[in-house]
Amino acid sequence: MWFRNISNEIKHNQKNTGIQHKTKRPNNGALTLSVRALRQLERLQLNASRYLPGASIGQRPSLRRLPSGDFLDHRLYIPGDDIRFIDWKASARQEHTFIKQGNLPREVTVYILLDCSDSMGWGDSQKSVCMFQLALTLAHLALGHSETLFLVPLGGKKSLPLGPIHGKGQIPAIINYLKQLPIEGESDLKTEILNFRRKVARQSGLVYILSDLLYLKDMSDVLEKFKVPSWDVVFFHILHPEEISPTFSGNYEFQDVETGIRVNYDINHEAKMKYSQNLAIWMNQLEVNCVEHNHFYSLFPSDWDLDTQIIPRLRELNLVVPA
Repeated sequence: MWFRNISNEIKHNQKNTGIQHKTKRPNNGALTLSVRALRQLERLQLNASRYLPGASIGQRPSLRRLPSGDFLDHRLYIPGDDIRFIDWKASARQEHTFIKQGNLPREVTVYILLDCSDSMGWGDSQKSVCMFQLALTLAHLALGHSETLFLVPLGGKKSLPLGPIHGKGQIPAIINYLKQLPIEGESDLKTEILNFRRKVARQSGLVYILSDLLYLKDMSDVLEKFKVPSWDVVFFHILHPEEISPTFSGNYEFQDVETGIRVNYDINHEAKMKYSQNLAIWMNQLEVNCVEHNHFYSLFPSDWDLDTQIIPRLRELNLVVPA
């Protein structure tokens, strides 16, 4: 499927002697977090900028200050301030009266955008299964630290977003929601993200986009709608191992799982080399788009194990930090 979209077409009129790849439905019934994963997540939290605005008080440190007994900074006393927060020692050394200020903890609104188009159900190590496991991991981290959470499906059959959600007690509801999301239909990812920004994202915050990014070559006009510091966007590019490094050779008939278009290819060494080059160029362009707009991009192969590969990779990329 990806050969058609990334490599230059190498068409032959000879009779097809290969196979046709078909969409496979995800096994969402296995959606869960292992004991090992839960133990890791209990010690972690999502890494979000302190500049992100919050709608209400939460657990995450912010740059906002308020009069407090926990000292972080001083400001001049204003008539009407609570005298309990006056720093008498500092005031005695100066000509002014100072108020002690502490941190005002805030919550962050977290949006998890899920690509539910047909292409996410392709392959033995289905991308949708990896996507749902990653979404559940991010949701657990968000709710475990009093963030406000939204789950937003993109493309495929239209499903309603879930949210706003608060509290770890909502994890079973999230699992049931993810299990029932259909993976089928086409997706215009760029349009879907822009619709999310216009219709759903009334409160700015932290946005995770989980997708194979099919047909998306340039994200500049999308990222223009998510200005920092009000927005923090992370793209998780989920690809099947055969999409990253094809192992098959010979004559194949490929069917685009979203459009149904079929095309024949002679998969030889030269074609694989060209494919790898175009894949690297494409991924580099997506990453450059994100860097230019102060956002983040990373590739996640769909066959990665959550406990031993995905969570350690999140820590390595500093997308999660010690709680």
